Amino acid sequence: MTRRVMLFSILVLSLASNAFLLYRGGQRQSSQAVASEKPRVSARQQRLLLSKLARLARLDQSELVVRLARAEARLEELIPLPERYSRLQRSAESESRFLPFVRKVFPETADQAEMFDMQCRQRICRLSGDRQDVDWQDRVQHIQSAVPGLIVSSVMIEDEMYFELEHSVRQSAIQWANTVGVLFRGDAQYDTCKEMDPRAGTTVMKFALDPASHIVKIEVVGSQGEDVRCFHRLLERIVLNTPLPTEVTVLPDSVSSIEIEM
Repeated sequence: MTRRVMLFSILVLSLASNAFLLYRGGQRQSSQAVASEKPRVSARQQRLLLSKLARLARLDQSELVVRLARAEARLEELIPLPERYSRLQRSAESESRFLPFVRKVFPETADQAEMFDMQCRQRICRLSGDRQDVDWQDRVQHIQSAVPGLIVSSVMIEDEMYFELEHSVRQSAIQWANTVGVLFRGDAQYDTCKEMDPRAGTTVMKFALDPASHIVKIEVVGSQGEDVRCFHRLLERIVLNTPLPTEVTVLPDSVSSIEIEM
């Protein structure tokens, strides 16, 4: 029996057993409950669960494959990084992405050539070294902040550090948004806009990507006084002069807006 068949069987059995338990629970409640008590499981809840089970049974093969792929992806994320790493194939692409940032904290000199050993498998990279070396530990900790959006998660096991890299396209989007934020708040006009209204508050501006033109537009959430319009014009200028990488077609939720403290 394949892993996908097992997952589907477990899913169906789980829904079926839950439906049966809810149904039986509702029967017991209706026969035993006194007038002042409410049943824990309503008839509506039972119908909803049975309806979901019926829809699952009607799925065609293509829909089933998609759902099983999503379930497998979610299960994979729960497996510890070292275990996932041991089951994957080596990735030259991930190594070429990760090595430049490792070199930032481990300069490539003759004395430090043996300070680490690195290998990446798919998007998980393992960095080995001497954990007793305080300098090595300090350097490893700095890799997490070497570049925004590069590292999703990390864990240290004895003298090995495991890093999960972000998808390259998603990383490009995160780096773009961080660059826009730095340029926006570092522009001389930013302070000018803040001085227009001395009252404290928060304004949110959302990035809206037009897929046809690949142009990022700015939408203001909330009030729009003169100071907000000033911020809006500034952010539009920054975005216009900071093109979004062409491979990015969707902005992650984590960087889909910018918050301004006034």
